[in-house]
Amino acid sequence: MIQLQVKGLVDQVYTFITDLCNRPHVEFIKSKVNVRKDTEANVVLVIDHQPAKRTKCIVFHMDHGDVVIPLLDVVHAELESQQIITGKSTLDPMFTSERNA
Repeated sequence: MIQLQVKGLVDQVYTFITDLCNRPHVEFIKSKVNVRKDTEANVVLVIDHQPAKRTKCIVFHMDHGDVVIPLLDVVHAELESQQIITGKSTLDPMFTSERNA
């Protein structure tokens, strides 16, 4: 679980928290809200970040075996009998533990 503190104008804080909590990989746990002067907000919230919900494995069936590519935020479309698949590679060094070492 992650605890976040967000400070700012009420409208901006509300928009940010709404956007964050509407993401499928973020589960809202609880919050504590403090509004000052009707324009400033200070919100502490606890969320459960579940990045595995963003990941899909794409399998390409080739002549010599299957190729499996794990991707984040996959978009899959079919246009005129052609398949288009986009996403962010989880093989990118940004997502590996070697980067964080």
